[in-house]
Amino acid sequence: MTVNVKKSKIMRYFKEPESSYFLFGPHGVGKLAFLKQRYPDALIFDLQDPKTYLYISADLSSFIRELKTRAEEKIIIIINEAQKIPDFLWPLRHMVSPRNKWRFILTSSNIIKIKKQIDELLFHGMEQTFLYPLMACELKEKFDFDEALKHGTLLQKDKTLENIEKEIRTSGVVLSYEKFIKFLKALSLYHGSTLSISSVARECGVKRTTVNDWISLLEGLFVCIRIPEFNRLVQHQTRHHPRFYFFDVGLYRKLCPSSTDEMAMKGLVAYHLMAWKENSSGRHDHFFWKMKSGAEIDFHFFGNIGCWTINLKDTKIVKPEDIRSLVSYRKKYSGSKTIFIYSGRYPFLENGVLCLPCEEFLKGIVPNKPLV
Repeated sequence: MTVNVKKSKIMRYFKEPESSYFLFGPHGVGKLAFLKQRYPDALIFDLQDPKTYLYISADLSSFIRELKTRAEEKIIIIINEAQKIPDFLWPLRHMVSPRNKWRFILTSSNIIKIKKQIDELLFHGMEQTFLYPLMACELKEKFDFDEALKHGTLLQKDKTLENIEKEIRTSGVVLSYEKFIKFLKALSLYHGSTLSISSVARECGVKRTTVNDWISLLEGLFVCIRIPEFNRLVQHQTRHHPRFYFFDVGLYRKLCPSSTDEMAMKGLVAYHLMAWKENSSGRHDHFFWKMKSGAEIDFHFFGNIGCWTINLKDTKIVKPEDIRSLVSYRKKYSGSKTIFIYSGRYPFLENGVLCLPCEEFLKGIVPNKPLV
Protein backbone atom coordinates (compact mmCIF):
# COMPACT_ATOMS: atom_id res chain seq x y z
CA MET A 1 0.00 0.00 0.00
CA THR A 2 1.25 3.51 -0.79
CA VAL A 3 0.13 6.74 0.77
CA ASN A 4 0.51 10.24 -0.62
CA VAL A 5 2.04 12.65 1.91
CA LYS A 6 0.35 15.82 0.75
CA LYS A 7 2.87 18.35 1.99
CA SER A 8 5.80 16.72 0.24
CA LYS A 9 3.76 14.91 -2.48
CA ILE A 10 5.62 11.70 -1.76
CA MET A 11 4.16 8.21 -2.00
CA ARG A 12 5.18 6.16 1.03
CA TYR A 13 5.20 2.39 1.32
CA PHE A 14 3.40 1.18 4.40
CA LYS A 15 2.42 -2.29 5.61
CA GLU A 16 -0.57 -1.44 7.76
CA PRO A 17 -1.48 -3.61 10.75
CA GLU A 18 -5.07 -4.83 10.83
CA SER A 19 -5.85 -3.76 14.41
CA SER A 20 -4.95 -0.74 16.54
CA TYR A 21 -1.22 -0.08 16.45
CA PHE A 22 1.79 1.93 17.53
CA LEU A 23 3.63 3.84 14.83
CA PHE A 24 7.21 4.34 16.01
CA GLY A 25 9.85 6.51 14.41
CA PRO A 26 12.38 9.25 15.13
CA HIS A 27 11.59 12.95 15.18
CA GLY A 28 11.47 14.44 11.70
CA VAL A 29 10.41 11.29 9.87
CA GLY A 30 6.90 12.63 9.21
CA LYS A 31 4.63 10.30 11.21
CA LEU A 32 1.76 12.72 11.80
CA ALA A 33 1.82 14.18 8.26
CA PHE A 34 1.71 10.65 6.90
CA LEU A 35 -1.25 9.65 9.07
CA LYS A 36 -3.21 12.83 8.35
CA GLN A 37 -3.07 12.08 4.67
CA ARG A 38 -3.79 8.39 5.17
CA TYR A 39 -6.80 9.06 7.43
CA PRO A 40 -8.21 12.52 6.54
CA ASP A 41 -11.37 11.98 8.63
CA ALA A 42 -9.62 10.65 11.73
CA LEU A 43 -10.05 12.11 15.20
CA ILE A 44 -6.58 13.51 16.01
CA PHE A 45 -5.08 14.54 19.35
CA ASP A 46 -1.62 16.00 18.89
CA LEU A 47 0.15 16.03 22.25
CA GLN A 48 2.91 18.22 20.80
CA ASP A 49 0.36 21.02 20.70
CA PRO A 50 0.53 22.78 24.12
CA LYS A 51 -3.22 23.42 24.27
CA THR A 52 -4.09 19.79 23.53
CA TYR A 53 -1.50 18.57 26.02
CA LEU A 54 -2.82 20.80 28.82
CA TYR A 55 -6.43 19.97 28.00
CA ILE A 56 -5.84 16.21 28.29
CA SER A 57 -3.36 16.19 31.18
CA ALA A 58 -5.45 18.57 33.33
CA ASP A 59 -8.31 16.07 33.72
CA LEU A 60 -7.39 12.70 32.27
CA SER A 61 -10.45 10.80 33.53
CA SER A 62 -12.84 13.31 31.94
CA PHE A 63 -10.95 13.08 28.68
CA ILE A 64 -11.18 9.27 28.70
CA ARG A 65 -14.96 9.49 29.14
CA GLU A 66 -15.17 12.03 26.33
CA LEU A 67 -12.97 9.87 24.14
CA LYS A 68 -15.24 6.86 24.58
CA THR A 69 -18.21 8.99 23.54
CA ARG A 70 -16.48 10.51 20.52
CA ALA A 71 -15.00 7.17 19.53
CA GLU A 72 -18.51 6.08 18.61
CA GLU A 73 -18.51 8.78 15.94
CA LYS A 74 -14.99 8.24 14.56
CA ILE A 75 -13.53 4.94 13.43
CA ILE A 76 -9.86 6.07 13.54
CA ILE A 77 -8.41 7.86 16.59
CA ILE A 78 -4.83 9.14 16.30
CA ILE A 79 -2.82 10.15 19.37
CA ASN A 80 0.40 11.86 18.29
CA GLU A 81 3.46 11.52 20.57
CA ALA A 82 1.50 9.43 23.05
CA GLN A 83 4.49 9.08 25.39
CA LYS A 84 4.01 12.65 26.61
CA ILE A 85 1.20 11.50 28.94
CA PRO A 86 2.19 7.97 30.07
CA ASP A 87 -0.83 7.60 32.42
CA PHE A 88 -3.13 8.03 29.43
CA LEU A 89 -1.96 4.69 27.99
CA TRP A 90 -3.17 2.50 30.86
CA PRO A 91 -6.95 3.03 30.31
CA LEU A 92 -6.54 2.33 26.59
CA ARG A 93 -5.96 -1.37 27.22
CA HIS A 94 -9.74 -1.71 27.69
CA MET A 95 -10.46 0.16 24.43
CA VAL A 96 -8.09 -1.43 21.90
CA SER A 97 -9.80 -4.79 21.67
CA PRO A 98 -10.20 -6.04 18.07
CA ARG A 99 -13.92 -6.47 18.89
CA ASN A 100 -14.36 -2.68 19.01
CA LYS A 101 -15.23 -0.95 15.75
CA TRP A 102 -12.82 1.94 16.33
CA ARG A 103 -9.04 1.75 15.89
CA PHE A 104 -6.35 3.63 17.79
CA ILE A 105 -3.07 4.69 16.19
CA LEU A 106 -0.51 5.91 18.71
CA THR A 107 2.65 7.55 17.39
CA SER A 108 5.80 7.83 19.48
CA SER A 109 9.35 9.02 18.98
CA ASN A 110 10.40 8.15 22.53
CA ILE A 111 9.54 4.91 24.34
CA ILE A 112 11.98 5.32 27.24
CA LYS A 113 9.32 5.84 29.91
CA ILE A 114 6.41 3.86 28.42
CA LYS A 115 7.86 0.39 27.81
CA LYS A 116 5.58 -1.24 30.39
CA GLN A 117 2.51 0.46 28.92
CA ILE A 118 3.54 -0.66 25.43
CA ASP A 119 3.93 -4.26 26.57
CA GLU A 120 0.52 -4.14 28.22
CA LEU A 121 -1.18 -2.75 25.12
CA LEU A 122 0.56 -5.25 22.86
CA PHE A 123 -0.73 -7.98 25.15
CA HIS A 124 -4.27 -6.63 24.71
CA GLY A 125 -4.14 -6.81 20.94
CA MET A 126 -2.32 -3.73 19.66
CA GLU A 127 0.37 -4.16 17.03
CA GLN A 128 3.45 -2.10 16.22
CA THR A 129 5.16 -0.84 13.11
CA PHE A 130 7.89 1.63 12.21
CA LEU A 131 8.35 4.58 9.86
CA TYR A 132 11.87 5.04 8.48
CA PRO A 133 13.46 7.99 6.65
CA LEU A 134 12.39 8.26 3.03
CA MET A 135 13.54 5.60 0.59
CA ALA A 136 14.84 6.34 -2.89
CA CYS A 137 11.88 4.48 -4.42
CA GLU A 138 9.51 6.81 -2.52
CA LEU A 139 11.31 9.97 -3.65
CA LYS A 140 11.57 8.67 -7.24
CA GLU A 141 12.90 11.45 -9.51
CA LYS A 142 13.29 13.72 -6.46
CA PHE A 143 15.97 11.40 -5.04
CA ASP A 144 19.34 13.15 -5.17
CA PHE A 145 22.05 10.65 -4.25
CA ASP A 146 24.71 13.27 -3.50
CA GLU A 147 22.29 15.26 -1.34
CA ALA A 148 21.20 12.13 0.52
CA LEU A 149 24.84 11.20 1.09
CA LYS A 150 25.44 14.57 2.77
CA HIS A 151 22.18 15.30 4.57
CA GLY A 152 20.08 12.12 4.64
CA THR A 153 16.42 11.87 3.60
CA LEU A 154 14.44 13.02 6.62
CA LEU A 155 11.46 15.26 5.88
CA GLN A 156 12.63 17.65 8.63
CA LYS A 157 16.42 17.82 8.66
CA ASP A 158 17.18 21.03 10.52
CA LYS A 159 15.99 20.20 14.05
CA THR A 160 17.35 16.67 14.49
CA LEU A 161 19.94 17.48 17.16
CA GLU A 162 17.62 20.00 18.81
CA ASN A 163 14.88 17.37 19.19
CA ILE A 164 17.35 14.82 20.55
CA GLU A 165 18.61 17.36 23.10
CA LYS A 166 15.06 18.06 24.34
CA GLU A 167 14.34 14.38 24.81
CA ILE A 168 17.69 13.70 26.50
CA ARG A 169 17.36 16.60 28.93
CA THR A 170 13.89 15.43 30.02
CA SER A 171 14.77 11.73 30.22
CA GLY A 172 16.41 11.91 33.64
CA VAL A 173 19.01 9.36 32.51
CA VAL A 174 21.75 11.85 31.55
CA LEU A 175 23.09 14.15 34.26
CA SER A 176 25.57 16.03 32.07
CA TYR A 177 24.47 16.86 28.54
CA GLU A 178 27.99 18.07 27.69
CA LYS A 179 29.38 14.59 28.46
CA PHE A 180 26.58 13.07 26.42
CA ILE A 181 27.50 15.18 23.38
CA LYS A 182 31.08 13.95 23.78
CA PHE A 183 29.70 10.42 23.88
CA LEU A 184 27.67 11.02 20.69
CA LYS A 185 30.73 12.26 18.84
CA ALA A 186 32.77 9.27 20.03
CA LEU A 187 29.95 6.96 19.00
CA SER A 188 29.78 8.54 15.54
CA LEU A 189 33.25 7.15 14.83
CA TYR A 190 31.69 3.67 14.95
CA HIS A 191 28.90 4.41 12.48
CA GLY A 192 28.93 1.53 9.99
CA SER A 193 31.50 -0.33 12.09
CA THR A 194 31.66 -3.02 14.75
CA LEU A 195 30.72 -1.40 18.05
CA SER A 196 33.06 -1.78 21.01
CA ILE A 197 31.44 -0.58 24.24
CA SER A 198 34.77 -0.66 26.08
CA SER A 199 36.47 1.55 23.48
CA VAL A 200 33.67 4.13 23.57
CA ALA A 201 33.78 4.14 27.39
CA ARG A 202 37.55 4.79 27.38
CA GLU A 203 37.23 7.61 24.85
CA CYS A 204 34.49 9.28 26.92
CA GLY A 205 35.99 8.60 30.32
CA VAL A 206 32.85 6.89 31.64
CA LYS A 207 31.92 3.38 32.76
CA ARG A 208 30.86 0.65 30.33
CA THR A 209 27.50 0.45 32.09
CA THR A 210 26.98 4.16 31.43
CA VAL A 211 27.70 3.71 27.72
CA ASN A 212 25.25 0.79 27.60
CA ASP A 213 22.59 2.91 29.30
CA TRP A 214 23.16 5.79 26.90
CA ILE A 215 23.00 3.57 23.82
CA SER A 216 19.76 2.07 25.14
CA LEU A 217 18.53 5.64 25.54
CA LEU A 218 19.34 6.37 21.89
CA GLU A 219 17.55 3.21 20.81
CA GLY A 220 14.53 4.31 22.84
CA LEU A 221 14.58 7.52 20.79
CA PHE A 222 14.99 5.50 17.56
CA VAL A 223 18.20 7.41 16.89
CA CYS A 224 20.26 4.33 16.07
CA ILE A 225 20.13 0.67 15.14
CA ARG A 226 22.43 -2.22 15.94
CA ILE A 227 22.75 -5.02 13.39
CA PRO A 228 23.71 -8.28 15.12
CA GLU A 229 26.56 -10.55 14.10
CA PHE A 230 25.57 -13.96 12.84
CA ASN A 231 26.98 -16.62 15.13
CA ARG A 232 25.49 -19.87 13.84
CA LEU A 233 27.72 -20.53 10.83
CA VAL A 234 29.05 -24.04 11.21
CA GLN A 235 32.82 -24.50 11.41
CA HIS A 236 33.44 -20.77 11.69
CA GLN A 237 34.59 -18.91 14.78
CA THR A 238 33.13 -15.43 15.02
CA ARG A 239 33.18 -12.45 17.39
CA HIS A 240 29.89 -11.28 18.80
CA HIS A 241 29.72 -7.50 18.61
CA PRO A 242 26.94 -5.64 16.76
CA ARG A 243 27.46 -3.19 13.95
CA PHE A 244 26.22 0.31 14.76
CA TYR A 245 24.36 2.81 12.56
CA PHE A 246 22.75 6.18 13.22
CA PHE A 247 19.23 6.24 11.81
CA ASP A 248 20.03 9.24 9.62
CA VAL A 249 23.08 10.04 7.52
CA GLY A 250 22.60 13.76 8.16
CA LEU A 251 22.94 13.20 11.92
CA TYR A 252 26.09 11.12 11.37
CA ARG A 253 27.61 13.92 9.27
CA LYS A 254 26.82 16.54 11.93
CA LEU A 255 28.31 14.53 14.78
CA CYS A 256 31.40 13.10 13.08
CA PRO A 257 33.98 15.68 11.91
CA SER A 258 35.90 12.93 10.10
CA SER A 259 32.85 11.42 8.39
CA THR A 260 33.50 9.53 5.16
CA ASP A 261 31.38 8.87 2.09
CA GLU A 262 31.82 5.13 2.55
CA MET A 263 30.30 5.11 6.03
CA ALA A 264 27.55 7.46 4.85
CA MET A 265 26.81 5.02 2.01
CA LYS A 266 26.63 2.17 4.51
CA GLY A 267 24.15 4.19 6.58
CA LEU A 268 21.94 4.87 3.56
CA VAL A 269 21.97 1.21 2.55
CA ALA A 270 21.32 0.06 6.14
CA TYR A 271 18.13 2.05 6.68
CA HIS A 272 16.90 1.33 3.13
CA LEU A 273 17.23 -2.37 3.87
CA MET A 274 15.52 -1.99 7.25
CA ALA A 275 12.64 -0.05 5.64
CA TRP A 276 12.36 -2.75 2.95
CA LYS A 277 12.20 -5.42 5.66
CA GLU A 278 9.60 -3.48 7.69
CA ASN A 279 7.25 -3.00 4.73
CA SER A 280 7.65 -6.36 2.97
CA SER A 281 5.36 -9.30 3.59
CA GLY A 282 6.65 -12.37 5.39
CA ARG A 283 9.55 -12.68 7.77
CA HIS A 284 13.10 -11.58 7.00
CA ASP A 285 16.17 -11.74 9.23
CA HIS A 286 19.31 -9.64 8.95
CA PHE A 287 22.85 -9.68 10.31
CA PHE A 288 26.46 -9.03 9.39
CA TRP A 289 29.32 -11.51 9.45
CA LYS A 290 32.87 -10.78 10.53
CA MET A 291 35.56 -13.43 10.87
CA LYS A 292 38.71 -13.29 12.93
CA SER A 293 40.57 -13.91 9.68
CA GLY A 294 39.39 -10.48 8.49
CA ALA A 295 36.77 -11.60 5.97
CA GLU A 296 33.46 -9.84 6.48
CA ILE A 297 29.99 -9.40 5.05
CA ASP A 298 28.32 -6.00 5.62
CA PHE A 299 24.71 -7.16 5.24
CA HIS A 300 23.02 -10.53 4.96
CA PHE A 301 19.24 -10.55 4.48
CA PHE A 302 17.20 -13.70 4.07
CA GLY A 303 13.54 -14.63 4.26
CA ASN A 304 10.41 -15.33 2.24
CA ILE A 305 11.37 -13.16 -0.73
CA GLY A 306 14.99 -14.24 -1.08
CA CYS A 307 18.52 -14.31 0.30
CA TRP A 308 21.18 -11.67 -0.38
CA THR A 309 24.74 -11.18 0.80
CA ILE A 310 26.01 -7.61 0.40
CA ASN A 311 29.33 -5.81 0.73
CA LEU A 312 30.01 -2.13 0.15
CA LYS A 313 33.06 -0.01 -0.59
CA ASP A 314 33.59 3.57 -1.74
CA THR A 315 35.66 2.83 -4.82
CA LYS A 316 35.35 3.70 -8.50
CA ILE A 317 37.13 0.53 -9.63
CA VAL A 318 36.32 -2.95 -8.34
CA LYS A 319 39.45 -5.01 -7.66
CA PRO A 320 39.58 -8.80 -7.09
CA GLU A 321 40.39 -8.30 -3.39
CA ASP A 322 37.26 -6.16 -3.00
CA ILE A 323 34.95 -9.10 -3.77
CA ARG A 324 37.13 -11.91 -2.38
CA SER A 325 35.00 -12.45 0.73
CA LEU A 326 31.81 -12.53 -1.38
CA VAL A 327 33.32 -15.05 -3.80
CA SER A 328 34.38 -17.21 -0.85
CA TYR A 329 30.94 -16.95 0.69
CA ARG A 330 29.25 -17.82 -2.60
CA LYS A 331 31.28 -21.02 -2.92
CA LYS A 332 30.18 -22.22 0.52
CA TYR A 333 26.59 -20.93 0.45
CA SER A 334 25.44 -20.92 -3.17
CA GLY A 335 21.79 -20.21 -2.28
CA SER A 336 22.52 -16.54 -1.56
CA LYS A 337 22.85 -13.87 -4.24
CA THR A 338 26.06 -11.89 -3.74
CA ILE A 339 26.11 -8.13 -4.35
CA PHE A 340 28.99 -5.67 -4.23
CA ILE A 341 27.97 -2.01 -3.97
CA TYR A 342 30.49 0.56 -5.14
CA SER A 343 30.63 4.23 -6.13
CA GLY A 344 31.22 3.65 -9.83
CA ARG A 345 28.75 4.17 -12.66
CA TYR A 346 28.03 0.82 -14.31
CA PRO A 347 26.62 -2.54 -13.16
CA PHE A 348 28.46 -5.72 -14.14
CA LEU A 349 28.96 -9.34 -13.11
CA GLU A 350 32.37 -10.44 -11.84
CA ASN A 351 33.11 -14.00 -10.76
CA GLY A 352 29.45 -14.58 -9.85
CA VAL A 353 29.20 -11.32 -7.88
CA LEU A 354 26.82 -8.61 -9.09
CA CYS A 355 28.58 -5.23 -8.83
CA LEU A 356 26.16 -2.31 -8.62
CA PRO A 357 26.54 1.48 -8.27
CA CYS A 358 25.19 2.53 -4.87
CA GLU A 359 22.63 4.94 -6.34
CA GLU A 360 21.25 2.27 -8.67
CA PHE A 361 21.03 -0.26 -5.83
CA LEU A 362 19.14 2.16 -3.58
CA LYS A 363 16.64 3.06 -6.31
CA GLY A 364 15.97 -0.62 -6.88
CA ILE A 365 15.01 -1.35 -3.26
CA VAL A 366 11.21 -1.64 -3.31
CA PRO A 367 9.19 -3.39 -0.56
CA ASN A 368 7.79 -6.80 -1.51
CA LYS A 369 10.17 -7.09 -4.45
CA PRO A 370 13.56 -8.87 -4.55
CA LEU A 371 16.52 -6.61 -3.83
CA VAL A 372 17.97 -7.50 -7.25
